Amino acid sequence: MSVTLIINTNCMAENAKLKSSGGVAYNLREYLLKTFILPAAIKSKHIDEILVAGVFEEGKGYSYVPVEQVHGNCADALLQRQAAFNASAFWEGHDDWVIFQHDDHMLDFKSMVGMPTTAPVVSPQRWTRMRDPNGERLNGGEPGNLHAGAGHINGHCSIMRRYVGREIPWGDIEPCFTWDLEYSKRLRELGYNINFNSNVKCFDVEYGSEPWK
Repeated sequence: MSVTLIINTNCMAENAKLKSSGGVAYNLREYLLKTFILPAAIKSKHIDEILVAGVFEEGKGYSYVPVEQVHGNCADALLQRQAAFNASAFWEGHDDWVIFQHDDHMLDFKSMVGMPTTAPVVSPQRWTRMRDPNGERLNGGEPGNLHAGAGHINGHCSIMRRYVGREIPWGDIEPCFTWDLEYSKRLRELGYNINFNSNVKCFDVEYGSEPWK
């Protein structure tokens, strides 16, 4: 069974000097990708394939899938994720894991070892070490917290079986700010449960993310 990591980014786009919701310019993520996120993924023995989709550049250890900006906002992630999913060398697989990750997050790949083998969709617990070296927990869409209601997949980092990605294409989701809520709705409509796994951790590596109030 293979594990594919897909990272969506616009960090090298012309408008990347604009600031994210955390107040940091998007082009800083080029540094994060090249210095922290990609080296860790390339080194990991738990990842079989890495694809970076969006506005970035070619490099060693990963495949680059160019995707021009269409919306100029977070909804571009839908097009980028779909393009990379379609370009995967393991497209014909079924039960393979596919990790969809933003360019400002870093999954603890070792923590994936304990994932339930029967789960179709896994949403990891979200953390940051930007203010506390011991870690500070962030909102990850878990049920009952903030506006999550029944819970939704973590748009920052979500893990699913390849067959789920085929049945619910990212490209079919409405390009809105809350696309992760829309994707979660489609999952539930088709009978897929979201496994919120506290053992699987994803770290926000960009300063400015807000913890729970």
